[in-house]
Amino acid sequence: MCGERTTMVVVVLIALLVSGCRLQSDLPVPASVTPAPETEQPPASTPTAVPTTEPPTSTTLSPTTTSVPAEPEVTEPSPNPTRVVPPADAVDLPAGFGISVFESGLRDPRMMAVGPDGQLYVAERGAGRIVRLPDRDSDGVSDGLEVVFSGLNAPSSIAFYADGSLYVGETTRVVRLSEPDADGAFTLREVIVDGLPSGGHSTR
Repeated sequence: MCGERTTMVVVVLIALLVSGCRLQSDLPVPASVTPAPETEQPPASTPTAVPTTEPPTSTTLSPTTTSVPAEPEVTEPSPNPTRVVPPADAVDLPAGFGISVFESGLRDPRMMAVGPDGQLYVAERGAGRIVRLPDRDSDGVSDGLEVVFSGLNAPSSIAFYADGSLYVGETTRVVRLSEPDADGAFTLREVIVDGLPSGGHSTR
């Protein structure tokens, strides 16, 4: 009886040892055996290959060095533009032309005409007379003001006729001046048209 029990104990022990070996072989590999991802160190050459986040300085355009042409500035016109009046002596002339003052100081001169004597006659409306501005030395400047007839009513228009008489338009009539004296002043005045209306445009 004792021999049988001993044999059974030995068989049980062998069975336990075999099952223990099988259980150990079926156990999973401990986690500590697998290298943790967070503890993995990159190679020593890796930092030099990491790209920088700053843009290359050679491609950065400075506003002062850009080659793109600037857009022209557009200026809107003023809603109430100011009229620029040039000086009285500023006259734009084409090439080959010149200008000078022939006579000054006349009182409201109106129309002009060249007489049979080749001199310039002017209706001086503000002074109520006809004046002559001779240039006998042909220097382009008047020799002076010569009155050929006075006492007219705001003379405006003048015209010479073939016989040398001068027709003058006043405010309410048209007169003819004739028979000049030795100095060229007219001595005779005749009314040709009378009774013109005085209202509205006063020059004739």
